[in-house]
Amino acid sequence: MPIIEREQVDGIEKQKRSLTIFSSIITVLAVLVIIFAFIVSKQLKKLRIADQIIVNKNNDLNAANESLMKVNATLDSANRALSQFNIKLDEANMIKDEYIGYFFNIHSDYIEKLDRLKRSIEKNVREKRYEEVILALNRLNTNFERENLSHSFDKVFLSLFPRFIDDFNALFDEEHQIHLHDGQLLNSELRIFALIRLGIHDNESIGKILNYSVNTIYTYKTKVKNKSFIPNEEFEDRIMEIKAVKEVKEII
Repeated sequence: MPIIEREQVDGIEKQKRSLTIFSSIITVLAVLVIIFAFIVSKQLKKLRIADQIIVNKNNDLNAANESLMKVNATLDSANRALSQFNIKLDEANMIKDEYIGYFFNIHSDYIEKLDRLKRSIEKNVREKRYEEVILALNRLNTNFERENLSHSFDKVFLSLFPRFIDDFNALFDEEHQIHLHDGQLLNSELRIFALIRLGIHDNESIGKILNYSVNTIYTYKTKVKNKSFIPNEEFEDRIMEIKAVKEVKEII
């Protein structure tokens, strides 16, 4: 009986140690989640500040437009006001572009960190065969987060460049133009050149944002350029000429 009782006690002690290890892992995961939530909260605060700057700049543009109408009495004063207005308009567009690039870099980095955390914990836990922890980690659906991120990018980008798809297709013959499915805002090819329009030309940076390899980005770009009637070396320059026409409606 003492031997049996000792074995039972040892078994209970082993279970307690397993539960202690499991609780420690869950605690570490909770702390990491809190840390990431804190980081995201700080970045969102910065984004709200940037958004407020954009609102202020737009208010400045409206004020400049009213001033232009008031001082339109003479040609010289109207030209000076128009020049100032265009400078402010360019500045506002630059802030918008920076806002989009900053937004996607932050979220892309966040998803990559989650991916690395997931792979690391899976490896360590799998060696000790904590199936419950592995199952919980497998519920982290980063692909879904990336899809949401891409959809958000499409919406924000098209709000700034509503004629981007039409202007992009104008660089191709009709048979090579891109036609999207119902509910689709941008496809992979359009998204790559949308990032280029925002000033992100490096294949590695584009691949990092879209979760593609550098070779995949290069292949997409080459394939698209070869279909266009624009020379390959001029194609990206023509993309950069696509304007954000939203502000034209606001001026009118």
